[in-house]
Amino acid sequence: MRYEPIDPVLFTANRERLKRLLLPNSLVVVNANDVLPTNSDGTLAMCPNSDLFYLTGVEQEQSILLLYPDADDEKHREILFLREPTPQLETWEGHKLTRDEARKLTGIHRVEWLAEFPHLLHRLMPRQLFAEALPGGDVLAAKRQGAIGKSQPAHAVGQPRGHQPSLGQ
Repeated sequence: MRYEPIDPVLFTANRERLKRLLLPNSLVVVNANDVLPTNSDGTLAMCPNSDLFYLTGVEQEQSILLLYPDADDEKHREILFLREPTPQLETWEGHKLTRDEARKLTGIHRVEWLAEFPHLLHRLMPRQLFAEALPGGDVLAAKRQGAIGKSQPAHAVGQPRGHQPSLGQ
């Protein structure tokens, strides 16, 4: 172990801080970083995604955090998706988190295997249109052009980091 375990209360507080900054009916997906190849049979050392670590404490590849604070069902408000550990995977890549280990580490009660992510994402995705590929991310212009429904809030995704509020405040 590289360091002493961190109390999951910290990660829970970080997630709550993020939730307070979100627009109503927002859905947040935070992916782990990819393991980068060096050649056909080698890889670089895994560099954990700092956002995922800040919100969960997870430093494992192929992990996804899904936050949907306004979900009708409370079990859909925080879900962590992990790569399912197998004996063969442990032999070649080392230990991977189990569901129980992830619950203890993160404070997130619902932990699913990665294969469930596409199904759950499509089921939970808010029904409003996301303004993702608009020039300059101009959500108001999209609303004026009728690209986004008037009765539902628009969410701009893919904004540059400079447009995001700081979580550390």
